[in-house]
Amino acid sequence: VQAELPYAATLSAADRKLVHDLAEEIGLDHFSRGEGAARHVVVAKKKVKIDHVQARKQFLSLRPQRNPILQWEENQGRVILTIPKPNNIKVKLINLFFPVPESRQVILDPIGTHVWRLCDGKNSVSDISRSLQNEYKLGAKEAELSLRQFFQDIGKRGYIGFAIEKSPQS
Repeated sequence: VQAELPYAATLSAADRKLVHDLAEEIGLDHFSRGEGAARHVVVAKKKVKIDHVQARKQFLSLRPQRNPILQWEENQGRVILTIPKPNNIKVKLINLFFPVPESRQVILDPIGTHVWRLCDGKNSVSDISRSLQNEYKLGAKEAELSLRQFFQDIGKRGYIGFAIEKSPQS
């Protein structure tokens, strides 16, 4: 769904041209709609065309890196992350009324543990995907989709970051 902003049909031809020119200048789509007295300008955000093949290549080339601030250990074949209490004003205010622990633990499932071990900044998402496919008998798409979701979840929590390979300079 593309958001459109139609302008009033009462604009003069010169005013419509001005709207077209301004929209072009700031990178918006623009077109005229209607005929005669009903003719008006419509301005819209440009549709972003996603090159899915290129996006997949970029995703597979990323190199996930564990957040060095997080402590982690393995116990009975599972990775346990120790997440420190955030040191911000919101937590300090909450801590006035309710005791907030200094840290909390997150225990990863076996597949999460497998992936976490490989998030060393050296292995690419492609490498990790192949490892998942071999270890858990997954198809390529299934492994990639699982990794995408896992990395989104732990990435937004700040548990990992991604190294991006520099393209060779010409």
